[in-house]
Amino acid sequence: MRIRIAFLALAVFFGAAPVSAQVAEPKPGPARTVKIPEVKESKLDNGLTVAVIEKRNVPLVTVQMLVRSGAAAEGIDKAGLADVTASLLTKGTKTRTATQIAEEIEFLGGSIFSSASWNNSFTTISVTSDKLEQAMAILADTALNPTFVQSELDLLKTQAVDGLTYSLTQPGFLTSYVTSVYSHGEHPAGGTPASLSSISRDDVTSFYSSNFYPGNVVLIFGGDVDAARATAIAKKHFGSWPAVARTPPIRETKPAAKRKVDGTVDRILVLDLPNAGQASVSYALRSSNGRSVASGDSLAAAPGYYPALTLNSLLGGGYSSRLN
Repeated sequence: MRIRIAFLALAVFFGAAPVSAQVAEPKPGPARTVKIPEVKESKLDNGLTVAVIEKRNVPLVTVQMLVRSGAAAEGIDKAGLADVTASLLTKGTKTRTATQIAEEIEFLGGSIFSSASWNNSFTTISVTSDKLEQAMAILADTALNPTFVQSELDLLKTQAVDGLTYSLTQPGFLTSYVTSVYSHGEHPAGGTPASLSSISRDDVTSFYSSNFYPGNVVLIFGGDVDAARATAIAKKHFGSWPAVARTPPIRETKPAAKRKVDGTVDRILVLDLPNAGQASVSYALRSSNGRSVASGDSLAAAPGYYPALTLNSLLGGGYSSRLN
């Protein structure tokens, strides 16, 4: 008992040390100079944009086919359609099955991945620079000749619904999910079990035909490749893609919640998971009017976008952020 009392007294003594005795916070060092690589941009005759960022220190190349349409271009009742469509690109073409695509990329020692975000859809390949030509043939095939096989769609929907259903039982994911829905005008960009289950092959083919065309695509090369070679490869594999005079659809989002005079939002959401054993709290503030690049807005033109991005980085951007 005497030992415990002595320990408590010692803890109180040190705990009461004056603030002046504590170690002062070190001053931040000078800002580092950021050297942004030059982006060499060109356009093919069909309107497809080619962007090249050279980095020749390692013999690797990453190519991303970026489509300027994502979840913002889908209807709320079909939430998740953009991601389902993008994911199906690598699941079968007119000349390759899903297995053949995976095996051919693996044989090249590379990787391929497709998905969608709020603003865009994309397919990305990474490969050594000497295998770029073969990999680009596969990438072009998935972009120009997808078949959207029904069995692959059914499997993808089942996996997506099962994964989402489980994730919604986790406090961290649930909070982020609901925050994202609020931030995007009540639009659950990743889908809901009901919306994902309702997606048909006709929905997929319609989204593809409305959004996947040369004028809405940027082909981005990064790594051990120069602009001349990248442009030549792009022209060879994507130059035959017919040009289309079309504008991607714009989906309006619901207006942001009305703020009080003091800046707070008159909306608090509580999601009760009594058996979770953990709690998660998020605070979200929608920028601009909730629209996005996909609906014709420029991020640079959105009031406060970059200051908010910087603030996010300072407060919660990683292990070096102030809250961590």
